[in-house]
Amino acid sequence: MSLFDPVALLVIAAVAWTGGFHRPPIGFVVTAVLVLAAVTGHSLLMMLQHDPGPNLAWLLRGTGRLGAIIVLFAVLVLTFQSKRLGDPPIFIQRALFATCILIGLTWNFFDFELTPNTLLAANNWIFYFLFLQGQEWPFSARRLSINLCIVAALSVVWLILLSKIGAIIGGLIFVSLVVSYLREERKSGILLAALGFSAISVAIVFLLLDHTDYLHRLHSVTHSVDVRLSLWSVAWDGIIETFPLGIGLEQFVTLVEQDAALYAEQHKFPHSLPLGLTLELGLLGVGLIGLISTLLWRATKGYAVYLRPVFLSILLPLVFLHDIQGSRLILLIVAYGYAKWSVSPQPVYRG
Repeated sequence: MSLFDPVALLVIAAVAWTGGFHRPPIGFVVTAVLVLAAVTGHSLLMMLQHDPGPNLAWLLRGTGRLGAIIVLFAVLVLTFQSKRLGDPPIFIQRALFATCILIGLTWNFFDFELTPNTLLAANNWIFYFLFLQGQEWPFSARRLSINLCIVAALSVVWLILLSKIGAIIGGLIFVSLVVSYLREERKSGILLAALGFSAISVAIVFLLLDHTDYLHRLHSVTHSVDVRLSLWSVAWDGIIETFPLGIGLEQFVTLVEQDAALYAEQHKFPHSLPLGLTLELGLLGVGLIGLISTLLWRATKGYAVYLRPVFLSILLPLVFLHDIQGSRLILLIVAYGYAKWSVSPQPVYRG
């Protein structure tokens, strides 16, 4: 159970109650069914493997989880394609945004071990994205300043709470807003200066914080980099040994068990979606990566031009630097973008 489940179910129930669903495109349905069948077939094939065989409990759990994500994503796309479902009211977006921040601070200050900091930070930025979508564009200088202050403050908060991915996402969003505003105003010289200043500032902040007792007392920046490099190395070695069949869903932990330091930190995924899918599903995983890349590209194009860099600022760190499986709420904004792209007029090319 995660924050994704009640939000998704409420949205789907609202559309179903109003009778807003319409017949889905046959190609979309066939693709979803084929992917679901391929994943299920791969897991059945892995069950027949012996010496060594997969951990069946983890394999079944991983298959069920991925199958549920595929089905829910398809249903969410059909939900957001409904003409009866408009954008969420701005007051609801702001309430969700504030609630996510409050939950994150409460769980950290009272040491409630319910959700990792990075997942709370990801949810926080997703709600900020919804909050940003409800604002009129182009921004005035005053509105831009307010948004930049919000993003900078939240980035510092998540860095203090030791969610470095959350801080990275915040830094990317900050730069994205500045770039989008300056492009709109056609001030290329100021744009280059702002990018250079932002890059230098981020580098200085990380270098300074990396040498503080606070970060070293928990997990330093360099430690996070070292852990990811180690996880990626383990995943890459596993790909070389098991490709094109793969090792099965959620079997990465069987490789981590061979490294005492990584196993002690209870890492279950390689902190990289492309590596994880290729390792677990082999050649099928490579095909899924291509399909997911197409979906994400189309979802990006479903948003307004000024929102696309912000969308990618949230998405790409989770895809390449963390375990996007844990941040299931991101399915909402991906499905929404894809649905808006699918119902928008597409250019016709004539030969």
